[in-house]
Amino acid sequence: MARMAAGLILVAGIILAAQEKPAEAWWLHADFAPAATAYDSLPVSEINPEWVKVTVLSYASLPSEAKSDIEWMRRGGFGFQVDDYFKQKGLSDRELCGVFEDRNGRKGRFLLVLEKPQDGRWKVAFLHKEMGEAGFSVLVRKSNGLFWGACMQCEEFSRLRLKQGSFHLESAP
Repeated sequence: MARMAAGLILVAGIILAAQEKPAEAWWLHADFAPAATAYDSLPVSEINPEWVKVTVLSYASLPSEAKSDIEWMRRGGFGFQVDDYFKQKGLSDRELCGVFEDRNGRKGRFLLVLEKPQDGRWKVAFLHKEMGEAGFSVLVRKSNGLFWGACMQCEEFSRLRLKQGSFHLESAP
């Protein structure tokens, strides 16, 4: 009887511990360190004059707990850099996800669109930034467009669109 009671107490303790700290997806708490002062010879100050460091996210920059998810992420169209999605005549475009740090030490995440003429260098065509944590964000290709978000299992992705020569981020409904 004492063993049975001890076993029940042990099981109850495990259940209570599990309820105190629910399992969360790694991307909800992933934190990245802005480290570079340029991207592909484009100084950070040309991306945003207030910024001092950036890190463009990649599969290699993900935390170790994410490694088992990389295969399904790739199959699902999730990525951190997309090249020539908008196929504009005479221009290459590149869409990037990353994190930044500004002059005051504040951090956040960003979505960046760069454009480059055939005989030129990258220039910022669009920048969306979110102050707060230097956390995860990702691009995903779907049949109806290119989307950006911070949660891979949520419906809160925003659509990146090119309308009349300007990029726009349409908020999720």
